[in-house]
Amino acid sequence: MGLNRIVSRNADGSGERQELAAGMAPGVSPDGRFVLYLIDERGSRHVRYSEVSANGTLGPPRRVFKNTPEPDISSPSLAPNGYFLSYDQRQQGGGVEVFMTDVPSGEGRWQISRGGGTRPVWAGEAGELIFVGGMPGGPRTVMAARIQLSPEVVIGAPLKLFDVGKDFSDEIEAAPDAKRFIMIRQRSEGGSEAVR
Repeated sequence: MGLNRIVSRNADGSGERQELAAGMAPGVSPDGRFVLYLIDERGSRHVRYSEVSANGTLGPPRRVFKNTPEPDISSPSLAPNGYFLSYDQRQQGGGVEVFMTDVPSGEGRWQISRGGGTRPVWAGEAGELIFVGGMPGGPRTVMAARIQLSPEVVIGAPLKLFDVGKDFSDEIEAAPDAKRFIMIRQRSEGGSEAVR
């Protein structure tokens, strides 16, 4: 299996594709200062960021989390202000929980989910973090936690929005107002479809 690559190309399709870095799941900060992405190191996913230069290339990868060992994370999602990162992290007991940290410093760590959580996404206008709650193999629900990011971080208790059927994946996208969602439903005859 080959390496995952992060590439860029002009929005109008002109010009050549430019390889930027080895990694996956990239996200660009709202101010365009840096790109945040995951790298795979011997089966563990770690988050990195690189500053964007004036010519569009990326600087060297830098660690967000300075502690060792680094947390094994997935589903990174930048807050609308670009200064906080939500993610899910595998726990020692085998479950997965949703957390948030400052970015790019990696200082501060706030647990958002309790009793399992994955796939966090920000609903910008609503000031909410949406995620799929529940433990692997158990019932799942779409949850929302109201989060105030400034002048200090205040996290509200997650509230259940609706149940998720067994035929839906954990992948979710939220409209900015957090009133509409897109999820993927697995069809019994194979394939999948997006459901709103």
